[in-house]
Amino acid sequence: FSAFGIGALDTVEEPEEPDSTKWKEDWDRVHIQADIDVGAAGLQHSYVIDRNTLVSTTLAMSANGTKNDVHRLDDQLVLQRDELIDSRTGRYTLATSLTRKLGGGASVVSGIVLHHLRYDQTFGAFDDTARAADGALGRYVLAVDEDGAADLYQAYTQARLSLARVLELNAGVHVQRFS
Repeated sequence: FSAFGIGALDTVEEPEEPDSTKWKEDWDRVHIQADIDVGAAGLQHSYVIDRNTLVSTTLAMSANGTKNDVHRLDDQLVLQRDELIDSRTGRYTLATSLTRKLGGGASVVSGIVLHHLRYDQTFGAFDDTARAADGALGRYVLAVDEDGAADLYQAYTQARLSLARVLELNAGVHVQRFS
């Protein structure tokens, strides 16, 4: 058995300049907070059945998050949301394969890979052309607010035959279903 894992977190924040007399460009009135998080972990096991047969199995999970939250000081010096990107994704994977050496430079690898995918995404931005509830021009518009899951199933088999020291023939079939 072997275990593996890696991850990272990062945050960047840039505050707005609250004193409008110090603004040199439009960016000075913007407050931005950006967060990124990534990670993966899993277990892997290989078992030698006999000198010609190997079974390998991996169970893993990974996650990724990105958030970019931008606010902008309006002309009355009130922070208003200007943009939001918030994306969270994850994947759970189970993969197993059987490798068999057939002799004479031939081998066959067959396996399955199962993925369960998760997502939660929110995207929005300030639209200068949209009307607010009070009739004023310009408002924050939420474009995407979705979360859900999907599954990806795969199966494959591949045969390899060494025809000469520098010539190898590979043939295989890979099928998948996404739902």
